[in-house]
Amino acid sequence: MIRLAPHLAAEIARHAEATYPEECVGWLLGQFDGDTKIVQAVVAVPNRSTGDRRTQFRLDPHDYLQVDRQARSLGMEVVGCYHSHPNAPAHPSSHDRYGAAGGGPSFSFLIQALWAGRATTLQAWYRPDHEADFVAEALL
Repeated sequence: MIRLAPHLAAEIARHAEATYPEECVGWLLGQFDGDTKIVQAVVAVPNRSTGDRRTQFRLDPHDYLQVDRQARSLGMEVVGCYHSHPNAPAHPSSHDRYGAAGGGPSFSFLIQALWAGRATTLQAWYRPDHEADFVAEALL
């Protein structure tokens, strides 16, 4: 389960709308409370994809290292990432499945759907292990 305050969900939606028609991407910072991830901050980062940014994104390892340092300095951890799906549902794509190989059960993937430039559904996902498909995660 992942807890995301409404103002943070709105921040993700604004980021997605601002980058439309390309996919946006960012990190989720927070803490673990048992099996629950509590998101306390979202950090937008550039989509580093060299392909079609309307249908794919890439997270840069250097961006991750900077965000991880930032999180730790604030007493938080990187608990997941988010990205948008312009004109597509908030379900993992084949590109998402490939890119999420290093995730794991404690890492959440939030997908923000947009239709005609307006944010709609936000859905959380995780992968039980690196070979498993995505499983929907409760988003509160």
